[in-house]
Amino acid sequence: MKNIAIATLIISAIISGAATAGIATAHDLAEAERLELVQRKSKHFDLAFNGDTSEVRELKKIYIDDLDMANVKVDQPDSYRLSSNGDWELTEKDKIGLNNIYKSALRKRIEKQGNYSVVDAPGSDVITIQADLLELDPAAPKDDFKNRAPRDKYLSYGAGSATIQFTVSDQNGDVLLIAKDHRDAGHEWGINDRFQNKSDTKRLFNSWAKSLVKQLNLHES
Repeated sequence: MKNIAIATLIISAIISGAATAGIATAHDLAEAERLELVQRKSKHFDLAFNGDTSEVRELKKIYIDDLDMANVKVDQPDSYRLSSNGDWELTEKDKIGLNNIYKSALRKRIEKQGNYSVVDAPGSDVITIQADLLELDPAAPKDDFKNRAPRDKYLSYGAGSATIQFTVSDQNGDVLLIAKDHRDAGHEWGINDRFQNKSDTKRLFNSWAKSLVKQLNLHES
């Protein structure tokens, strides 16, 4: 029999709560009405409220605000065994890392279009993209000394899942688009550790950046 005494293998499947990003709440609808946005069926996001986004394609300058994580909800991971001394916590270091991944993904995707430039501050001729990270649903206990015993290993289908909301505003601060989406981070079974989770998270934000460019019709024809 194969000796596995050096590690405890815990199979942890993603058992996410029902993804509700595609269902407009009363608050979503009231906010869209206040902003004079119309709900449109989207191929790129679970939920989208649109105004006239043609201005985005005219101005050509885009400011990417920091990813807002002030009110993110963390759904604690489901697994067969939790060798955890506490909840999965989003630390300030985590937030800095996520913000860097988010802004890098969006900047690269926008600049790839060729006709747009990302600027360092909002201005009179600048479109602003702002995003709120609403939910995180990690697939396993956090890969740190507090939440995992040294020999514990977890197998999961990706890093977990997350929900984000994008808000795009014009130079006057008028909202042109609100888009909300719930998406998995990773689509393969593998060892769940900080390195694989970072890779899955980068792919997730790259996917969202690509979707936003398409929703705004910035992509090359």
